[in-house]
This record gives sequence, structure tokens and C-alpha cells, in this order.
Amino acid sequence: MSSDEHTGIALQYTFDAPDGREFLFGYAPERTELSVVAKLPKSVRRFYSGLHNGLHNEPVSEPVGIYKADKLIDWASWLGDSKLHYLSAPPENPPLARDLAMFYTDGASGYILANTGPQGTEAWTAGAGLLDEEPRALWDVVDDWLALALTGDFID
Repeated sequence: MSSDEHTGIALQYTFDAPDGREFLFGYAPERTELSVVAKLPKSVRRFYSGLHNGLHNEPVSEPVGIYKADKLIDWASWLGDSKLHYLSAPPENPPLARDLAMFYTDGASGYILANTGPQGTEAWTAGAGLLDEEPRALWDVVDDWLALALTGDFID
């Protein structure tokens, strides 16, 4: 595959969706020494090192899906010195902004964040800059968001 965003091997997944065919492109895993990847939960590190270095709906610069490793940043780098804001009441032990890695984007200011620190739950979501704690496992949240991107609906 060759595009402005990626040149190299990619695995194309094809899905029959309600409005026609949809695609996801999984890029070949790469060995990386990036500190943000080293801090990610073990299952996410395994995804990057053994399955895909990103999984997108299109090979463009701001695709929907899981970021490539070199695009991962923490929430503090994204927000700067801004204070964390929550959709509902803040948790007792909130994570630190520097411990939240932006892992997935819906392409419209929605993000799934992987908590790399010891405080709080593993998965957080953000929409319009407001954080929401996710009680489900990180990959369950990713499955739902991918289903929404592909079909326009969450998994039942």
C-alpha cells in the first residue's frame, strides 16, 4: 500500500455493513522504543508489536481508528497546562493527564485514552475535551467504537 500516510505492507479487512462495504487497514507491526508505547497496558503493547502498528478506516492523515505508534501522545501534550474536565463527577483517584495516552480517534474530537498510570481505570473516553471514566475493558470500548465507525451502531 502506498499513501501520504503509509507506504508498506498493510492488511485490509473488508466488512459488509448496512450501507455497503467498509474497510479497515492494519499496518505491519514495528519494533519501537517510543516511551509512550512502553508505558501502555500490556495488551496494547502486544497489539503494536505483534499485530498492527495502527488500524484505520482510511490511509489518510487523520483517520478513524487506532493511532500508529509514532502518532501516540499523552493527554497533557494535547491539552497543554489545561486542567482536566469531566463529563460526570470526577473520580476519587483521577488519572494524571500525562498518564492518559490518546490511543484511538473517531475522527470528530472523540478519543479513547489508555491509562498508563496506577491511578484510575484502564480506559477513558473523551469528547469535546470532557473525560469520562469507562468501567469496561479497553478493548471492549475499542470494539464498540470500531463497530460504530463501520456500521453506524454500537455492538449489542
